[in-house]
Amino acid sequence: MSTQKIGLLGFGCVGEGVYNICQNGRSNSFTIGPIGVKRKNVKRILPESRFEFQAENLIENDNDLYIEAISETDAAYDFFRKVREQDKPIVLASKKMVADHLKEIADTAVTNPQSIAWEATCCGAIPVVRTIDQYFDQEKIKYLGGVFNGSSNYILTRLHETELDFDQALLQAQELGFAEADPSLDVDGWDAANKLSILILHAFGQIIHPRDIWVKGIRQVSKKQVSQAQRNKLKIKLLAHAQLNEDNELQAFLAPSYVPEEHPLYSVENEDNAVSLDGEYSGLHLFKGKGAGSYTTGSAVIADAEWLKNGGGYKLSKYKAQSNVRLSQESTIRVAISGHHIPKDIWTKLEHAEEGHASGSIALKSLKALSENRPELSIISLELLASDIKLI
Repeated sequence: MSTQKIGLLGFGCVGEGVYNICQNGRSNSFTIGPIGVKRKNVKRILPESRFEFQAENLIENDNDLYIEAISETDAAYDFFRKVREQDKPIVLASKKMVADHLKEIADTAVTNPQSIAWEATCCGAIPVVRTIDQYFDQEKIKYLGGVFNGSSNYILTRLHETELDFDQALLQAQELGFAEADPSLDVDGWDAANKLSILILHAFGQIIHPRDIWVKGIRQVSKKQVSQAQRNKLKIKLLAHAQLNEDNELQAFLAPSYVPEEHPLYSVENEDNAVSLDGEYSGLHLFKGKGAGSYTTGSAVIADAEWLKNGGGYKLSKYKAQSNVRLSQESTIRVAISGHHIPKDIWTKLEHAEEGHASGSIALKSLKALSENRPELSIISLELLASDIKLI
C-alpha cells in the first residue's frame, strides 16, 4: 500500500495530535509533510524548519491530502477553498467553519464524495457523522440529541459533585485544558450548536445554521438550581435536541436541560460526549466517548484521511433527496425561567409563575428572542421530565 503525504494546517491541540499519532505508528499510510502555522517564535515540539508560515506555500507543496486543524474560521475556509481549487482531498476539523459554510461543503461532497470528510467536527472520536450518514441513510431518524460539548459538561459535573460555583469550575476546566482561555463558544452553547447543525444535515438532510435555532448556554446555571436538581434526583446537562414530528416539522434547540436519573444521558460526566438517536425501525441508540482532546480528535482526523484514501465518501442521501423536512419555530417546549423582571409578555404565557420564577410551555421563537434580549435570565428545558412533575 502506497504512503501518502499530508499537508497539515495547524499545530495546536488537534494538529499536534495528528502528528503524534502518525509518528507513533497509528497509521502507516501517511507521512506528515510541511506543517502550516500562523506565528513564528512559538515554543513547539518540532524545530522551526518543519513549519511553513504561509498557507499558500503549504498548498503549493506536492501533498496528496490536506488536513485543516485550526480555530480561525475565515482562515480555515480560505484554506478549504484553495485546496479544492487544486482538486486535492481535505479533512476538516473546524466545526464553526463547516457549520457556517455547510451548504457549499455538502455540495462539494455530493459532487465529489472522495474529496472531503469532517468526522472530527462532531464529538471527538465518537464515529457519529459517518454512522448516521452510512448506517441510517435509508432509515428515518425521529430524534437526535445529546451532550455535544465536553467543556460545558465538565463544568456542570463539577457544579454537581463539588462546592465549586460556575466561575471556579470554569477556571478548573481551563487549568486542565478542557476549556479555552476564551470559553465563549463552549459555555454559551455555540460549539455544541455548530455540531448539531452538522449532524442535522446527515440525519434530516437539512441545512440549518446555528443562528436560526434557539441556543442557550450555561453561564446562568446557578448553584441553587443545581441543588434543586439534586433534591429532585435530576442533573442539569447542556443538551442538543432535534426531533421530527409526523408532519415532518423539525424542532431543534440547544439549552441546559433537567435530566432524570433513569435517562441514559444522566450518567454522561466530565469531558465525555454522548449522541442519542431514535431510528424509526432500529429504535434508540447511544454513542458515548471522549468529546475532545489532542489524541481523541486527532484519531478522528486520521480515520477520515484513511477513509478518503481508500475510496470512502459521504452518501448524504437525505440531503440529496431534498426531503420536505422544515424547521419549526412555532412549536412549544416546557421550560423553567429564573431571574429578575421576567418580561410580562412571557410571564402571561406561562402556567406557573411567582416572583423571579416561571415555568410552562413557550414557543421556540419566543425563547430565541428572549435569550437574545435578556441573556442574563436562566432558562432550563423541562422536556425530558414528566409533564406533572413538581420541582421541590
